Amino acid sequence: MTPHLEEKALNRSISLSNLHLLNKERGHVYLTSKDNVESRPEWLHSHVGIPGPWDSNEDSVEEESAKDLTPTQSSEDDKAASDISHKQHSGSLADSHRLLRLPPSEPYNKPTDGDQYQKSITNTPAHRPRQDGFSEAPSVLILVDKGSGIVDAFWFFFYSYNLGQTVLGIRFGNHVGDWEHCMIRFENGKPGGIFLSEHSGGQAYDFHAVEKRDIRPVIYSAVGSHAMYANPGDHPYVLPFNMLKDVTDRGPLWDPAKNTYSYWYKYEKDAEMHHYHDVDSKIGGTNGLCQNTSDSLIPTVENPTAPTSWFHYAGNWGDKLYSLADVRQWRLFSQYHYVAGPRGPKFKRLDRQKICSTDRCQILHTVNPGQTWYEGNIQSTDRSIPINVTGA
Repeated sequence: MTPHLEEKALNRSISLSNLHLLNKERGHVYLTSKDNVESRPEWLHSHVGIPGPWDSNEDSVEEESAKDLTPTQSSEDDKAASDISHKQHSGSLADSHRLLRLPPSEPYNKPTDGDQYQKSITNTPAHRPRQDGFSEAPSVLILVDKGSGIVDAFWFFFYSYNLGQTVLGIRFGNHVGDWEHCMIRFENGKPGGIFLSEHSGGQAYDFHAVEKRDIRPVIYSAVGSHAMYANPGDHPYVLPFNMLKDVTDRGPLWDPAKNTYSYWYKYEKDAEMHHYHDVDSKIGGTNGLCQNTSDSLIPTVENPTAPTSWFHYAGNWGDKLYSLADVRQWRLFSQYHYVAGPRGPKFKRLDRQKICSTDRCQILHTVNPGQTWYEGNIQSTDRSIPINVTGA
């Protein structure tokens, strides 16, 4: 990628260790693809990053269907798990800078220098998955201590490209760069709820409701869009035509804990700086801050030299919205074939009191096929239990 100030390329050498310096530019910065995506560059269809196969028999996966589940929390418990705004802040777990429990995986000693880590990757055996569930693509774990025993564990996943869905044979919503996330909320070291991001929102579940491998939740990433769901199958969503759907299946199983950057984030350190509105969300709110503070994002002791500059970058991780004068672009019903890339994890309301990323929030106790987060009143987007992600 090359940083662009609007449409103008910047002659800058960038890495994960200096990315926040782009915030000094007067205007909006986009990390723009060096390649025309219409030319189908190699990285667009590369197999690098696909996890290796698991030795375990697929039948060993513990599936907890909605029919077998009994609600384990009262409505008052749901309120406590979904919204912590009523709690008094006391104590902090983040000062130790340590994961509350290490994942049961072999550690992966990745480079920590940004320039070294961003060296070219080619589709050779050396860069293919080396162990069960391992991917060359690192995940990001951000732990946020909300006080009173509440810790939110955000898992973020970056993809080089988002393939939009089709309506009447026309594809909408493509964009370079894509950030998706899930979040597990812990209270006094026990997981209470899990949130799965999906387009402009997402869905929250009681932790007991979702499928597990042992104690670890299994999440399904949709083909193309990478929206996250609790079960395989078709997932209709209304935006923008009441005709779109995501598709998930039991594809390769990814163990993010085997290649992870992990941090504690102290959002209070950023509280007095200028807040930015999350352009990916239509609900507003406190979603992030533009400036870098060296003491707000702290690597855990498991990776003490992990880069932090990238987190404070305030621009977009992808191309700017192509104009209608661009031959690659078209628009129908106010929807574009190509849209702008997203902003980063700092702008995903990490300081939120509710488990969901939207204002209204309800935790579900069952996983119902085809259910959408915006139906009825449902509007939702420690011990750090690692997750498993399976892709279509």
